[in-house]
Amino acid sequence: MLFGKPKVVDAVSRPGVKFNRFSKMTIGSRLALLFIALLVVVAVAAPVISPEDPLAITVSYQSPTAEHLFGTDNVGRDVMTRVFYGARYSLVIGL
Repeated sequence: MLFGKPKVVDAVSRPGVKFNRFSKMTIGSRLALLFIALLVVVAVAAPVISPEDPLAITVSYQSPTAEHLFGTDNVGRDVMTRVFYGARYSLVIGL
């Protein structure tokens, strides 16, 4: 019916519409969404993921090891920890 009252079926939310919307996304859009979700998780869980202090000083210019996965910088700070905590600032600035 083009004119008149809308049918009850039109007013009822159809299940699976939101999933359909996600399934129609391109692979690039899905990867971008996954990257943003990963960034948010890392930023929120930075103290849990990397319990080391981002300002703690150890041996400078250390190559990646089991203790420091990304190595250390010129002062001796853990680069991975600083990246995780830096994601927190980037997220706040982006919002």
